[in-house]
Amino acid sequence: MSSRTINSIAADNKKFAEIQDAEKRLKKQFPELSHRFREGKVRTLGNSEQVDPFASIRLIKEVVELFLINSKSLLIGKKAVFVVGMTGAGKSTFCNWLVGHDLKIEGPPADDSDDDAPSTVVVVPKEGLDAPFDMGHSMQKSATFLPTIRCISDQIALVDFPGFFDSNGFEIRIGMDLAFKQLLELPTSAHVMALVPIGGFGSDGRCKTARDQLEKLRRLCPTGFKQVGDSMAEDKQLPKDKRCKLTLGITRAHKKFTKGSKELMKQAKTVVEAFDPSFTDEGSVINICEQMFPKPQAAQAEGALLNRKDPRALFLEKVIQRRVLPNTSYDCLDIHAMDSLRSYLCSAAFFQKINKDFESTKDIPLPTVQLTETEKNIEWNSGKVATLLSRAWGLQKNITDSTDKIVKASKDLKDKGVLLLQSEYLEIKMLVEFDQPRLTFAFMEAERHAMSWLIALNCKGFAKIEEAVKAMSDNQFVTHEDLDRFKPEALRVKEQLDKLATSQGYKDLKELEESWVANVSVVVAAAGGATATSTFCGMATVTTIAEMSGLAMVGLAGGVLLLVGGLVAAGVAVSNQSWWKDKSKDLINTQIDAVKAIGEAVKAQEEHNTTMTKLKNDLEQRCVH
Repeated sequence: MSSRTINSIAADNKKFAEIQDAEKRLKKQFPELSHRFREGKVRTLGNSEQVDPFASIRLIKEVVELFLINSKSLLIGKKAVFVVGMTGAGKSTFCNWLVGHDLKIEGPPADDSDDDAPSTVVVVPKEGLDAPFDMGHSMQKSATFLPTIRCISDQIALVDFPGFFDSNGFEIRIGMDLAFKQLLELPTSAHVMALVPIGGFGSDGRCKTARDQLEKLRRLCPTGFKQVGDSMAEDKQLPKDKRCKLTLGITRAHKKFTKGSKELMKQAKTVVEAFDPSFTDEGSVINICEQMFPKPQAAQAEGALLNRKDPRALFLEKVIQRRVLPNTSYDCLDIHAMDSLRSYLCSAAFFQKINKDFESTKDIPLPTVQLTETEKNIEWNSGKVATLLSRAWGLQKNITDSTDKIVKASKDLKDKGVLLLQSEYLEIKMLVEFDQPRLTFAFMEAERHAMSWLIALNCKGFAKIEEAVKAMSDNQFVTHEDLDRFKPEALRVKEQLDKLATSQGYKDLKELEESWVANVSVVVAAAGGATATSTFCGMATVTTIAEMSGLAMVGLAGGVLLLVGGLVAAGVAVSNQSWWKDKSKDLINTQIDAVKAIGEAVKAQEEHNTTMTKLKNDLEQRCVH
């Protein structure tokens, strides 16, 4: 289990100002987004460079919330045309043309120039229209963060959606994909104009850049086809009434921008139709430059016809004929982005956070142990006995609470399909409810790791219980009758734990414990380390590790050993102390209860894993490969 460190991403003052403006306008704070664009990185743990996994989760959540809140009022009750594509595909240029602004090409034709710099498009604002869409010229960085929405008429809204594959980090990409799927549900009908630059098709025949963009589109708007081996096949699991029809626009396919544009355009159509047969329909693949920069004679001919609709309006009508159906449960998320998220969710830092939240030790009121007057008169012993018994009960309570959580989690997953993480954290609950297979699976994997580590904590408690009971047995602190009650229960649970350890790839329980200690140390060190110590019955412990583990009373064994040592040093024959027999019986009973609880937890986790496997198989059937 690793802990991921931050990879700094450039700060973006323009987008930070955009978030601040949105916060004032919407009267809602988006702290993780603000931090991301102001600092150029996701929030970290303390003063370390270790990413806070929950900051990543909150960042995804905030992106979705902001996109929806900002766009909702402009889309409800209207038809919406979403213009999508990678950063630098020409979305804003196209939107400016579509709403009525004039365009002008500056620079020599690409075919006639040896200069690598292509011609550029300049928007000539038309009086009476809204300000032009903000245009960027970077292939990695969108000009704006939020979707820009303009109402073309009372019935139609045009949405310039931020670029795919930009460099804002995987959290932003996941959030944008989820938001896009949600936005499709808001208008009365949704229509997608997807733009792909001609340069992505290249001349080597592989066309990887274009294929990556087409794959992204197919995830966001399932068309009914999927990759099977080296060829495409119909996705029969997707009903025909849920399949999307997109319009694909090839941009920069013009001699002013791209050398050999005509041949590349032919190749682009061939590649697109082979990649996804849904684009074989007439009018589904369009050369956008032919629309925005028509030949002069064609423009004159159209202008000569009285009462003929504007070519922009005609083009828009064709786009609206092809409808995208919202289907939010279909797998839409990028595999690479999800792999990054999963690495966070399976990190030691994530476990540290949830374990600290699940920890009940700090809130357990340690019971008061009542000692008789005779017991109190044994000055060297009374205080330690009270503390020892109190801590033993506390340890048993902590293990029982952990077991109750594991058992409930297993039952809820089996009966309701609800994850423990989903019920404990609102931000995770929100993301799981998007019903995205890969996202749900990522949290399932995180929960599987969390459950394993909760069991590992109980394993640590089990080892301490065995150590304490052995110390008491060796020094005749317990009767043979009490010991005989403890041994078979401990042996049964030990076998369960060994079986669980081997099922998770460890040689035995000891190796599982060693892995736990190593990873806890990594987390503590990454968080800045801990040197503070506390003393229980004279035994010093590192408080940060103890508190993080949820077993702050694992000093039980040490307390027993010190108490035994004190008795032996004093020359006291424990077997002759009848008052201690009752107390030792109480102590053994608490340890038997704790061991039984560990056994119940192991059984529950096995059931949890079985349910996880079934759910995982179901989710994989819904994933686009």
